[in-house]
Amino acid sequence: MQDEHERLKAVHQLSEGKEYVLTVHEESAHYTLTIRPIPPVPAVADSEFGGDGDW
Repeated sequence: MQDEHERLKAVHQLSEGKEYVLTVHEESAHYTLTIRPIPPVPAVADSEFGGDGDW
């Protein structure tokens, strides 16, 4: 159940444009995973970038 809660928290934060941070503690180690949403990139129709130039 805890995993499902964390998954939903991550999805919510990322969909809001916020980063998600997960820290896991083991005996002598701490692991931190930071996930940031990728900003939207505008579509390109320019043939130089693989488009056919028509829109």
